[in-house]
Amino acid sequence: MSVKKKRHRLERFVFGLSRDISSAVPDSLYQFIKKWLPLGVLAGIAGAMAAILFAYMLSAFQKIFIWVINKNFLFILLLPTAGLLLSLYIIKFFKIPHNYHGMNAVIDAIHYKRGITEKKGWIAILLSSTASLGLGASGGPEGPVSYIAASISTNFFYIFKNILNIKKGDTKLFVISSIAGGLSAIFKAPFGGALFALEVPYLNDFESSATVPALVSGVTAYFIYTAIFGFAPVINVPVILLSSWSMYLPFIIITGIVCGIVSIIYVITINKMSLFFKEVNKSNYLLPAVIGGLMISALSIFIPLSLGEGDAVLSDVFTTNFTWLLSFNMNYRIIYVLIPILLIFLIARLLTNAISLGAGAPLGVFYPALILGAITGLIIGVLFNIGSVGTDILIVVGMGSVLAGSTKTPISSVVLMAEMVGLYIISIPVAIAVILSYIISGNYTANSRQIIKKGFQIDLSVFENHAVKDICTKNVVTIPYYATIKEAQEIVSVHNHRFYPIISDGGGVVGVAYRDSLNKITGDLREKSVLSIMQSHFEYIDENASVIHTYNLMNEKQIGRAIVIESKSKFKLAGIITMRDIINMLDTPDNLE
Repeated sequence: MSVKKKRHRLERFVFGLSRDISSAVPDSLYQFIKKWLPLGVLAGIAGAMAAILFAYMLSAFQKIFIWVINKNFLFILLLPTAGLLLSLYIIKFFKIPHNYHGMNAVIDAIHYKRGITEKKGWIAILLSSTASLGLGASGGPEGPVSYIAASISTNFFYIFKNILNIKKGDTKLFVISSIAGGLSAIFKAPFGGALFALEVPYLNDFESSATVPALVSGVTAYFIYTAIFGFAPVINVPVILLSSWSMYLPFIIITGIVCGIVSIIYVITINKMSLFFKEVNKSNYLLPAVIGGLMISALSIFIPLSLGEGDAVLSDVFTTNFTWLLSFNMNYRIIYVLIPILLIFLIARLLTNAISLGAGAPLGVFYPALILGAITGLIIGVLFNIGSVGTDILIVVGMGSVLAGSTKTPISSVVLMAEMVGLYIISIPVAIAVILSYIISGNYTANSRQIIKKGFQIDLSVFENHAVKDICTKNVVTIPYYATIKEAQEIVSVHNHRFYPIISDGGGVVGVAYRDSLNKITGDLREKSVLSIMQSHFEYIDENASVIHTYNLMNEKQIGRAIVIESKSKFKLAGIITMRDIINMLDTPDNLE
C-alpha cells in the first residue's frame, strides 16, 4: 500500500474517531474539552519550564554557596546578606512592584488582574529567588515557581491567544493551570500540586472551574519534570508500617491541635517581621537585606540547618541525623535535654524564614511549614516515647498539619503528603490532624492576599417557565446602518452604552458597534460609514429561549450581554439581555409570577 493511501486511511480514521467522540459527548462539554485540553497541556509546559529553570538555577547558587564556605567557613556570615542584596537589586532593576512577592503576588494577580503578571517578571523572580535561597535565606519554592509559571503563561497568552482562541476571561483559569503545573512538577505531586494551586487563592474554598485544565497541566508538567529529575519522591521516608496507625490516634489528635497553634505562631512571626522590615525600608531599600542577612547569619553559626530551602532537613528527620534520638531508652533526663534542643531548632527555622520573607526575598513558606510540622511531630513522638514507627507517622502528620494551618489548603495538604512521601494510606491520619489544625488556626494565614470566597447560590427553579423576552431590555438604543461614525459618536455621547446594534431599514440587526471603537476615531475618518468599524459577528438569542438556556449559554461563552431577536422574523431586533438582567431576576423572582 502506498504512503499516500495509508495517510488517507489514517486521516479518515482520525476524522471518524473525532466525529464519534463529538456525537457521544454533549456539545457544551465537547467544546469545553476541545478548548481546555490543549490549553491545559500548554499550561503544563509553562509550569514545567518554571520548575526546571528554578531547579537548575537554585542548584547553581547552592554550588556557589558550598564552594565559598569550603574556602572559609566564616563567609557564612556574609553570604545570606549577599543573597538578599542581590535579590532586592534584581527586583529593582526589572522594576517589579515591591508590594507583594512570591505566592502573595500570584494570588493578588489572580483576584485583581485576571492572573496576568509582568511579562519579564519570570526572569526577575527566577534570579532573585534562587540567589537569596541558594545563598542562605530560608523559604519555600512554591512562591517563586508559581510566579515564574504565571509570568511564562502570561507570555504564552499573548503569543497563542489567536491560535488557541484564548479570551481575556480565560486568562485566570489558564494562569491557575500553569501554576498547578509548576507546583506538580517541583513537588513531584501531580494531583496535590494541582489541588494546591486551586485552593491557595482562597481561605475557605477552591477554584473549581479550573479543575480539569489544572489536572491536565499537573500531569503534563509532572512527566516533563520527572523525565529530567527522576520519579523518586521529594521526601525520603522509610517504609512506615501503617496497618496499625489507629493505635496512635490520640497522639495524631494531639499533633493536629499543637500544629494548629504552631501555625498561628508561625503566621504572627511572619507578619511581625514584615512590619519591622517595612519600617527599616523607609530609611534605605537595601537596609532590610543587610540587617536580615546578618540576623540569618547569626542564627546559622549556632544552627547551620536553619539555612536554605530545607528539603534535605526533611529527609534528615527520618534518617540518622535525627532518628538516633529514638534509639535511647527514653528516661526523663534524656527527654529534658532533647526537647529543648528540638525546640531551639524549631524556633531558629521559624525565625530564618520570617526574616527572609520580611527582608524582601520572593520566597514561599512550603518547606519551612513542613519542617516546623516535622519537628513538632518529632517532639511529640519523643515526649510520649511512642517508638520509631509512631514517631514517623507523627512527623508526616505534623508536616501536613502546619502546611494546611498556615496556608489554608487542607485538601491539597493531605494529597501532597501522600504523594511526596509515596504512601497514599498516610492520608487518613494526616486528614484527621489537618482538619484540627485548619480549624484551630482560624483566619491566620501566611498568604495575606487570600480572600474568603462567598458562594453565589443560584436557585435554578426561579428560571423555570420563563423566556428571555420576559426579562430582556426592549427599549434599545440603536444606530442606523447608513449613519456616519460622527453621527454614531453623537448617539454614544448621549446614551453612553457599551455597544449598539446597527439596524437595517427593516429593523434587522446587521452588526454591532462598540463604544470604545467609536470613540477612538478622530478627524476626517469620522465621516466614514459606521459599517467600516462594525463587527458583523455577534452573539444572539431567540426571544423565546428559556432563561436557564440563556444563562448556561452566556456562562459557557463568557459573555455579559447578547442581542435578542424575534422568533418570527430573522435577525429582527427584540431587545438586549445581560447577565445583570438574569441576576436581577434571582433577586426579585416574585415579579415574574
